[in-house]
Amino acid sequence: MCYKDLFYSLYFYLMSYITALNTANPIFSISQEQSANFSAHFMGKTKNEKRKIRILQRATGIKNRYTVIEDYTKNENFEFYPNAENLEPFPSTSKRMKMYEKWATKLGLEAAKPIINGREKEITHLITVSCTGMFAPGIDIEILEKLNLKSSVQRTSINFMGCYASFNALKVADAFCKAHNATVLIVGVELCTLHFQKKSDDDNLLANSIFADGAAALLVESKPKPNTTNLLLRKFYCDLVPKGKPDMAWYIRDTGFEMRLSSYVADILGEKIQTILDKLMTGLNIDRNDEAISQWAVHPGGKKILETLAKKLSMDKKKLDVPFKIWEEFGNMSSVTVLFVLKELLKNKEKYQLKNHQLIPSLAFGPGLTIESALFEVIEA
Repeated sequence: MCYKDLFYSLYFYLMSYITALNTANPIFSISQEQSANFSAHFMGKTKNEKRKIRILQRATGIKNRYTVIEDYTKNENFEFYPNAENLEPFPSTSKRMKMYEKWATKLGLEAAKPIINGREKEITHLITVSCTGMFAPGIDIEILEKLNLKSSVQRTSINFMGCYASFNALKVADAFCKAHNATVLIVGVELCTLHFQKKSDDDNLLANSIFADGAAALLVESKPKPNTTNLLLRKFYCDLVPKGKPDMAWYIRDTGFEMRLSSYVADILGEKIQTILDKLMTGLNIDRNDEAISQWAVHPGGKKILETLAKKLSMDKKKLDVPFKIWEEFGNMSSVTVLFVLKELLKNKEKYQLKNHQLIPSLAFGPGLTIESALFEVIEA
C-alpha cells in the first residue's frame, strides 16, 4: 500500500458519521392559541395579566407544539392537573416524574425502532439524553430490553445539561467510534411540558410559551452507510459565557423543574457568537459566509435568538430557514430540537441545496451560559 492510500485509509477510520436519524412526538398537539388560553386562565389574575400572556404567546412565532399532557387541549375534565380553578393541589415533582416514567420510554422507542430494525445485535453502545426527567433503572435499560439489544451494550446517560446536551452525546459517540470501531445508538427524550409553572413572573411566562415535548434517535458509526446521506462529524467546539450564568438556569423544585430564562440571552449570545464560530472554523480554510455552507443547524431556542444570530453574523436569513421552520411547528424541545433541524435538512436535502461535502455548522445553547458548536459534512456514500 502506498503512503497516499494509507493516509486515506487512516483518515476514513478515524472519523465518525451519523448514518441514520429519526424523530417522534407525543399524540397530543396544542396550538399556540390553546396554549395561550390555558396559561391566561390559570396564570392571569387580572385582565391586564391575561392580555400580557396572550400577546407574549403570539409574539413567539410558534404555531404548534406537542405534549404528553392532554389537559392543555381542554378547558375541563383534567386528568393530570386538579379540576380546580387554581389547579391546587398543584402537581408535585413526584407526580410529574411518574408521568415521565410513563411516557419517556414509549417516545424514545418510537424514535429509535425505525432506524434499528434488523441491526439490534450490531449496537455496541447506547447513549440516552434527557434534562426533563430521570429514574433508575432508567430509560437506557428499558430501551435496551425492548429493542432486544445485547445485554453487554455499554450504556451512558447524559442528564440535566439543557438544550445543548445532544452535542455532548455526539462527542461521546464520536470518541467511542474512534476508539472502538463502535456502532452507537443515541436516544434523546424531552418532556418539557411536564414542568408547567403557574407563577406569573417573566421567566415562567416565557418558559410556558415556548417549551414542548419530543424525542430523537440516531446512529453514529465508524464508517459511512452505503447508498444513503451521512453526516461526518468534522469538529466540535464548546465555550462558556459566565456573565450569562444567571440568565439561563434549570432547577429541581417541589412542583417540578423551574426554568430561569432571561430575555437577555439573545444579546449575550450575539456578543460571543463570532468568536465561537471563528474557533470552530479554525484550520478549515472557510469562513461562515462560504458558499460551501447553504444551511445552518442552529438550535431554535427562541425567535429572537435566531434573528440576533442572523444579524450579528451578517447572514442571509434563508440559511436559517430550517431552524425557523422547526421553531414554528414544534417549539423548543430542549436537547432534541437541533436533531429535528438535522432531520429536516436530510429529509429535504434538494430543497435546502445540500450536496456531497456540503458543510453544516450547528449551534446550541444552555445553562452556564454554555455555547456548543459542531461542524457536519454531508457525505454521500
